[in-house]
Amino acid sequence: MIRRLFSYNKWESVKTVLLGLGLLNITHLIMLRKMNFYRHAFLSENNVMCTIFMSFLKNNCGVMLKSVFMFKSAAVNMVHISFELYASSDD
Repeated sequence: MIRRLFSYNKWESVKTVLLGLGLLNITHLIMLRKMNFYRHAFLSENNVMCTIFMSFLKNNCGVMLKSVFMFKSAAVNMVHISFELYASSDD
C-alpha cells in the first residue's frame, strides 16, 4: 500500500516512510505480537500456560521473552526504538 501511495518501485525501501508515519514493518509488528503473547502467557491465571512459558524462558532467553519483566509501555517503546535503529541503518 505504501509503495502504491507514494509511487515507490519494488527495489526502493519504504522503511523511512514507515518510520515517518509512525508505523512498523512486518518484522517489527511480529516482534510486537510475540511480546504481547509472551506477556499474556506469563501473566495468565492458567498455571499450565505459565509453566510452559517459564520452561520456554529457561531454554530460550531472548529479548522479547525478557520484555515480560518490563512495564508494557517500555517494552513497546523498545520495539519502536529497534525499528528506528533499523530504519536509520544503511542497506
